[in-house]
Amino acid sequence: MASTLDQKYDQKYDLPVTNRSEGWRRLTNLVEELGDDNVLMMVMSRVAIGDSPEDVANANGLPWYVLRKWLEDKPERMDAWNLAKRCFADGLVYEGLKEVREASIETVGLAKLRSDAYGRMAAKMNRSEWGDADEVRTGGGGVTIIIGSVVPEGNLIEGESE
Repeated sequence: MASTLDQKYDQKYDLPVTNRSEGWRRLTNLVEELGDDNVLMMVMSRVAIGDSPEDVANANGLPWYVLRKWLEDKPERMDAWNLAKRCFADGLVYEGLKEVREASIETVGLAKLRSDAYGRMAAKMNRSEWGDADEVRTGGGGVTIIIGSVVPEGNLIEGESE
């Protein structure tokens, strides 16, 4: 029996899927029919060109929740997801450049708005390539700066010579 939440979700997006378990059944059938790698590439190639992942899921009769959970189940799928997002970020930057390049006197304001928005989104999606240097974060530790002398006066261990 489908939950009320699932039914509302299905009605909101006009989906034929009656609940998440039905979504999982459909995903299983899709993977059996096309193969795991082909389903992954079908989804990621569309995300890379800017299609909404929710729209991709719904076009295949799946709730986005089910497709997202399937992606998160394996690190290789998440690697493909991250690559697709980086590809999309690249596309946003180039689309922003195209907007500016093709702007006329009448459309320069709109072109700037779009270019700025595309650039900000690209920076969020791929900080290492399109983000500002101040926004790039590494997984390493921080740096501590100590002002003053850090060399102790005298020997710490008695009898030790320098």
